Amino acid sequence: MPKKRFARWRGAAFLAAALLLARAQVSLAAPPASPTPAAGDIARPPLILGVAVDEAGIGEADLQRSRELVLALLEALPGDSQMMLASFSGDKRILLPPTADRAAVAAAFAEFKSGTSGVALPDGLFDMVGYLGNREAESRALLLLSAGRVREGDLQFEDPLNAAVSKHIPIFALAVGSGDGKLLRRIAKITGGEYVRLEVADSAMLAHLIDPAAPSEGPASAPRALGGASPKPESRTSAGLLGAAAVFFSLGGLLMLGIVFLLIRRLAAPEPPKAAPAPAAPIRIAHRPPSSPAPEEEEISHVEDEPVLEKTLVVNASPILRALSGPGAGKNFPLSATGQTSIGRSRRNDIVVPEDAASAQHCRIDREGDSYVLHDLGATNGTWVNGARTARAVLQHGDRLKVGETVFTVSLFGDRD
Repeated sequence: MPKKRFARWRGAAFLAAALLLARAQVSLAAPPASPTPAAGDIARPPLILGVAVDEAGIGEADLQRSRELVLALLEALPGDSQMMLASFSGDKRILLPPTADRAAVAAAFAEFKSGTSGVALPDGLFDMVGYLGNREAESRALLLLSAGRVREGDLQFEDPLNAAVSKHIPIFALAVGSGDGKLLRRIAKITGGEYVRLEVADSAMLAHLIDPAAPSEGPASAPRALGGASPKPESRTSAGLLGAAAVFFSLGGLLMLGIVFLLIRRLAAPEPPKAAPAPAAPIRIAHRPPSSPAPEEEEISHVEDEPVLEKTLVVNASPILRALSGPGAGKNFPLSATGQTSIGRSRRNDIVVPEDAASAQHCRIDREGDSYVLHDLGATNGTWVNGARTARAVLQHGDRLKVGETVFTVSLFGDRD
């Protein structure tokens, strides 16, 4: 009776496996239906970046550097991103529609002339935001290159900013030359962008600010071709995928048959008879005569109390200033372990704070013995430590130092904390 039952189970298992294989082959024989794209469906670019150049107050050297920065920024943005160029001078506001062609961007940027005046900043920004808001893209942003020169126009200052906020278009202000930095900083703050000076800007930093998904140390993708079109991988035919799927399902079916066969053999195999337990061996207890314990000598050692010397281990770490806000937020700036560390807006300082609120020679940190002492150098807006304006202060670990609008935290143990 058991043999007949196992034979039935074996036949049913083989039949089920055969049905599974037949179903897999039928499903593989029918080619998958490819989705039909809708008429007029065009893939949207991941980003359209509008570059608005206000030539008024921009010198020739700054204009050339801005051109190199914009071309490098196009390389650093995510693949298939597009860039448009707009001008405040002349009657034509949009010089170049959105494109990924690097050569076209370079040729259009060459048309800008340094020192050329045109429409007021609010009027030109309003037209550019309106044009950019009507373009289809995953995200849109505007990079404003300007010296911040204020000119009267037809619109109020808030009109283009309100339009940018409603269309979700952040404006990133790139300050060029010596203009009104407060105006550009306000434009960036209201629209959700950032304020950066041309002297400290680079393409990787701007690309990361505009699109946080972009690498902060440089473009990770391959360079674009001069034609602007990104290379796309060749499409593979579905025949290879169907063949690979057929092999996979065939191997899976064979593996299932093998597992079912092993289970049937294990169920059909008779259980081995259980062996009778072996009798327990008798336990013998040996009696030993009591022996006299050997005398044990108690050995007492006297340990003299010694004084415990406590000593503080000084960690040889490199102290740093960590920027919590401002253009260099998140960066670490080392302090000189033997001499002086100068801080200010001038590029000749050891730590450069590119802000209008910071003085050219703002303050200095000296190494005096085992301490770091802060000296204010007559800064216009003063130097602040833990919320108090001070001319001289001995810095402690964790103090908050404010220079201009940038806040640093003092870390005397380097980046270990």
